[in-house]
Amino acid sequence: MKLKIKNSGMTLIELMVAIAIAAIGILAASGAMADSFKSWGVMYNKVNSDVVVQGYTVTNSFEKVVRQSTLSIIGMDTNTNPAWVEVFYAKSATPTVLDQHAKFSYDSSKDELLLERGTIGATTPQIICENVTSCVFKRADASIQMIMTITSGNQTVKVISSALLHNSI
Repeated sequence: MKLKIKNSGMTLIELMVAIAIAAIGILAASGAMADSFKSWGVMYNKVNSDVVVQGYTVTNSFEKVVRQSTLSIIGMDTNTNPAWVEVFYAKSATPTVLDQHAKFSYDSSKDELLLERGTIGATTPQIICENVTSCVFKRADASIQMIMTITSGNQTVKVISSALLHNSI
């Protein structure tokens, strides 16, 4: 009696073809992943660059200051493109007199945005943003708008912030 042995395995050629197909698939996937990581790194650097962070910081400061200011008294540069705006507010929760002020001013000779804030007559300007290539302020009814361009190296960001004046005395 003769036993029949059935070979149900793969030949060496079939195994080599399967490995080659798998290698091509792995190479394609790794190339796509490497490109994805590179793109992610570029976007991360753009989003977290100094220019963008400065823009967020200035926007937050501007909106916070303007929102606590009064509607009635606002100083603004009278030029065609105003380079400064000054708002007034009260320090106490139940105001009877405006005793505080904040002045945003653009110094084009140094490319800086300055903020002077505190008790009227006793403040010194502080730099809140550098590399500012342009900045103008506009008023429309109960709001003030700041349009500013920040440039650092090869990256330029345009920041537009608008805030409503809320308080009145």
